[in-house]
Amino acid sequence: MEPKPDLLAKERKPSVEVTSTSLTCHHDRHRGRPRRSSGPRSTSADETVERMNVRMRLLEAGISPTIQRLEIGRIVLRGPLHISADNLYHQLENGSFPISRATIYNTLKLFVQKGLLRAIVVSPERVFYDSTTGHHHHFYDVETGELIDIPAEEVTVTRYPTPPPDMRTEEVDVLIKVRRTA
Repeated sequence: MEPKPDLLAKERKPSVEVTSTSLTCHHDRHRGRPRRSSGPRSTSADETVERMNVRMRLLEAGISPTIQRLEIGRIVLRGPLHISADNLYHQLENGSFPISRATIYNTLKLFVQKGLLRAIVVSPERVFYDSTTGHHHHFYDVETGELIDIPAEEVTVTRYPTPPPDMRTEEVDVLIKVRRTA
């Protein structure tokens, strides 16, 4: 005996649980199996407001606010911050939020493309993501790995080379590598 069409529709409809700050879907339409979920989280009112602010910033930038992007945004968009992808990965792992490194790198790249972060390349192996997107420069402490902001008005570049033909200077970023004297 064949099931009625409305019963089939009911079977495929995902159940949704809404808590104060999380939306957990218990059915994966694309694979037909349950999704892994960490379940509802206990959060304070401040954390709820913070997550709502991150969600709005992502939407304003034209970014779909997935759970992973919201969690990454909660860390990197809360205030002045310089962070590497590896440090972000460890913060998320220590906070019991399992996430792949690929998701972190892809999300950081997207945030840079949409203007939410700046990528500061210290060396080919060392990239920081800066939540202060306005024009400014940096000191880089080669011993500690710390990146320190320098206000744009404190640096004056009086002369730099003419760009190649058919190109123009987009921006000049100054990175000054420093070491403690003592």
